[in-house]
Amino acid sequence: MTNALQNNKWIRRAAWAVCSVVVIWGLAYAVVPSIARSQIEKLASEKLGRQVTVGAVDFKPWSLELAITDLAISKAESPNPAAPQSQQLKIGRIYIDAELSSLLRLAPVVNALEVSDPVASLTRLADGRYDIDDVLARLKPADSQPASDPTRFALYNLVLTGGQVDFNDLPAGKTHALRDLTLSVPFLSNLQSKLEIKTSPRLAFKLNGSPFDSAAEGTPFAQTRKTDATLKLSDLDLSPYLAYIPASLPVRLQSAVLNVDAKVAFEQTPATVVRVSGVVSANKVRLMGNPGSNKTGKELLAFDQLRISMEDIRPLEQSVKLSAVELTSPTLSITRDRAGRLNLLASADASATKSIANDARKTWAESIKDPKKATQSPPAAPVQPTQPMQSATPWKVQIASVSVRSGRVNWLDESLVTPAQVALAKLSLDASAIALPFVASAPLQFKGSLGLDAGPLDTAALLSFTGKATDQAAQVTATLASWPLNMAAKYIGQFLLPALNGQLDAEMGIDWKAASGSTADKAQALQITAPQIALRDVQLAQGKVSLVSVKRVDVAGIDIDVPGQTFKAAKMQLSQPKALVERDADKRWMFERWMVGHVANASPAKAPPPPTTAATKASAPSWAVAINELQLEGGAMSFSDKATANNKPVAFEVSAANA
Repeated sequence: MTNALQNNKWIRRAAWAVCSVVVIWGLAYAVVPSIARSQIEKLASEKLGRQVTVGAVDFKPWSLELAITDLAISKAESPNPAAPQSQQLKIGRIYIDAELSSLLRLAPVVNALEVSDPVASLTRLADGRYDIDDVLARLKPADSQPASDPTRFALYNLVLTGGQVDFNDLPAGKTHALRDLTLSVPFLSNLQSKLEIKTSPRLAFKLNGSPFDSAAEGTPFAQTRKTDATLKLSDLDLSPYLAYIPASLPVRLQSAVLNVDAKVAFEQTPATVVRVSGVVSANKVRLMGNPGSNKTGKELLAFDQLRISMEDIRPLEQSVKLSAVELTSPTLSITRDRAGRLNLLASADASATKSIANDARKTWAESIKDPKKATQSPPAAPVQPTQPMQSATPWKVQIASVSVRSGRVNWLDESLVTPAQVALAKLSLDASAIALPFVASAPLQFKGSLGLDAGPLDTAALLSFTGKATDQAAQVTATLASWPLNMAAKYIGQFLLPALNGQLDAEMGIDWKAASGSTADKAQALQITAPQIALRDVQLAQGKVSLVSVKRVDVAGIDIDVPGQTFKAAKMQLSQPKALVERDADKRWMFERWMVGHVANASPAKAPPPPTTAATKASAPSWAVAINELQLEGGAMSFSDKATANNKPVAFEVSAANA
């Protein structure tokens, strides 16, 4: 009797549970479609700034199947209120077969997603604008929005059929039609799920009547459930489509030829993995600055070929492995305009760039006139409190090797009174073991060289370098051979009237370590060493008159501690130095007349001595210079002083000086 009562009790509970589930299903079946339809229309309209309508919503709670029919997004409102409002996008049917695990994972897990008969319209307006720019502006995240980890999802058996796109190019007076668009993707997932794969990858369409279809092969019933899709493009010229690149971009692509031989693999072994491998190359590429921004409208970058060998790219896992990146014959043109703006920087940074450039020139000029000012630190800016940002999961990038051949860099500085031009040629670079984020135990290795392009003049100027680096430390060894000093003539000419000539040969090493703490012993370290530096045929001349000249300057055993502001050298040797030392009747030395802005007839102004303050006494320390041994060989000096007490000039010459 007791067992019967207990059985009846559990039967009643089971019956009540079944009835409750049936009632909930019934309410959801009856209520959810109307609520979902109104909320989709309301929220989507507010987000997009366009009218969004839904024909019908069908929901089956017992299988979590959702179907949305006749979803439409209208175009922007017409200036004519009486004109009918056309549609920007219309989708015949969206079918979603969700899994119950979506509730457990708090992330969408979809067994099937089908989009049928989507019809889209896109219009290109004047000045490179599009009729969806307002929607893109609304969807763009705010600059202050903190970074976050990617959304977790698992989407299987994605199918799009019957797609149509009409592209109306008003400035060109052309219309492009995309018809019969079919896209099938087995899965896109960054969650560990095991759902049945029923779809093979495929992409097919007709563009202006020309058909395109991709092939796929797979083993969906094998243990690995692997499906591969291949994509091949040969010498695809992008020139006919370059006019459709948005004008708001900071650079404009002028020409490019694309080649693709790639494979996309979809696997479940047991995790869901999407892998991309193969080779992508771009030939005859030319990038121009955008005249609409702060760019100059001139060529920025051009190269013959960029070839990328993809070993294993897993976009859902944010992992990239490249076996090789090869760049052939690149030409980079860097220009600074009269306002101090660089053509490589965005327009938002233009004012900052100008301010930095002006401050640098002002500081340089003041340090030339008064060296003590160069050691004084500017007042520290108040530290603004910052809000902690949520760091997004970083991409992992590994590149086995990078090579650059026959490179060239052109520098044009229009901010000077007389524009300065420098051309570097024969750029060669090899790098290996590149990993981002950096790995301290495996720094990237690099080596390379570049020369100075002197035009028709034959010059042997060459800079070669080798080293290794991470984001926390770097060691570089460099060798300079026959490097001309007059390369910086236009910049030195801002402060000195005489012209500087000569050649530089040097061997140097650079050792840098990032700051690892707030204490002094953990501050940033920058050490520069040079076993040997030689200056040859150095001359400071004004017209045909040589003011200062040195046949050769040899400095050995150089050790420079930049943060510690110390300069040490084991030996300095001057060979055949010659100088004209003069003082005129106004008690001005000759080097004062060398300075730009000097007025010959002006009397020296006697400024009152600056007040002595505690801040002045506590100013930054000056550089400490120590040279253990100094040798002079064959020195000569011509001395003339016209500012004597008895108005009788004093002149003498020294020759064959040795020390």
